[in-house]
Amino acid sequence: MSPDRQAYERGRAEGVQAYCLPRNGYALGEAGTTYTRVCPAQLEERFLDQYTYGGRVRDARQLVVNTSSRIFAIDKRLEEINKKVKRRITAIVAENQPPEQDAKTLNSAVDLAQESEALAAERAELKARLPEYEADLDRLLRERDDR
Repeated sequence: MSPDRQAYERGRAEGVQAYCLPRNGYALGEAGTTYTRVCPAQLEERFLDQYTYGGRVRDARQLVVNTSSRIFAIDKRLEEINKKVKRRITAIVAENQPPEQDAKTLNSAVDLAQESEALAAERAELKARLPEYEADLDRLLRERDDR
């Protein structure tokens, strides 16, 4: 039995037609799939337009997710730092440690406080930008629905 070349070519042509639909371009772009330049010229422009648009939506969504995740991670770290600083201050005040140990504990608390300050500033900046990122994503999604 030998392969039917004509049946193969018909099947491939039908597959390319279905693959190169604009809605598929959008889905592939949003998924981050690499486009391998299989669409014929008459279909490629609309396909690529939607493919690029889907990629923009993916990037905007990822920015929102990454920013939210970073804020969450900072919040967790700030909680840890606050607990550690309280323990160190309690150790200095409540325990009868040698002065050199008190100095080390105090230096450690100061280092943690400085880290906390830097993280709080980063968190504030991210919180300020997040609504803008969310609005950009919402705008892209609304535009998609209008396309």
